[in-house]
Amino acid sequence: MSPVLVAMCVCRRVPFAALLPLVRRRHTNIAHCFGSDMGVRLMRLDSQIALDVLYHFARRGVPCLGIEPAANVAASLRDSEFFRLPKPGTRNPLSGLSRTSIIEHGQDEDFKLIRLRKRGSRRGIVLVETKSFLQWLHSLPGVTKE
Repeated sequence: MSPVLVAMCVCRRVPFAALLPLVRRRHTNIAHCFGSDMGVRLMRLDSQIALDVLYHFARRGVPCLGIEPAANVAASLRDSEFFRLPKPGTRNPLSGLSRTSIIEHGQDEDFKLIRLRKRGSRRGIVLVETKSFLQWLHSLPGVTKE
């Protein structure tokens, strides 16, 4: 709604029902949607799209905050204390490095790796400490901070 209409409703205490014909005349292309729950359906669609994006990154082990206007994956990764290795065949969004490269450099103690596994289990999760990873990354020749 335009600031003028909001001001009329709030400051002058004009009921919205009195303004509705003016709004319909101004917005003829979507006037048929007013009062039809179209806004609710569009909000539902928007939420579903946001969830699809979050699930997409979650399946890849990439932390992602659902913050409008966009889910900024690299920024949320940069702000996290740890991140998981990328799935096989994918690359880390912070660095573009593959899973194998990250493991090799972590094993060389270029940055801190943390291995989590249940007692008696052969498989587990490998976490990378974000701070030490970024320090190592920025110490490489030709890498500049953004």
